[in-house]
Amino acid sequence: MNLDTYFARIGYTGPRGPTLETLWALALRQPQAIAFENLAVVAGGVPEIGLEAVADKLLGAQRGGYCYEHNTLLQAVLAALGFQVTAHLARVRYQLPADFVMERGHMLLRVDLPEGRYIVDAGFGGLTLTAPVALQLNDVQPTPHEDLRFVLADADYRLQVRFGAA
Repeated sequence: MNLDTYFARIGYTGPRGPTLETLWALALRQPQAIAFENLAVVAGGVPEIGLEAVADKLLGAQRGGYCYEHNTLLQAVLAALGFQVTAHLARVRYQLPADFVMERGHMLLRVDLPEGRYIVDAGFGGLTLTAPVALQLNDVQPTPHEDLRFVLADADYRLQVRFGAA
């Protein structure tokens, strides 16, 4: 994957070091420049999620992608820039009863920086994160769009979103 092609695709010309500033910029720009697209998944297909296939689709063909595609691309970029980044599986819960347990079918990334651990997720559709979110419990964190916070639910971290004005 060519980093210059990625940076051109998302319109980023800033620093390329593994800093919180760079992470903020990439977390904002990728979901704004590369659309969320899950057409193949909804149609029953199984998209290729290897890095070469993802880069060909999102960068070469200039299409969008879903969580595995977006975050596979972002993970490769972050790793190439020297970030310590780890992929994780997560559950998606939206308007479900509290006792309903979903499978872990969503991909997101944890980035470890000297300032702490952050979650980034460039592929969540209408609620895609547009900023890194510090992995700190109960602290309301503003982003360019909604306020977010992590709470503990049983043994799991749960990311909550505040819609609209409080």
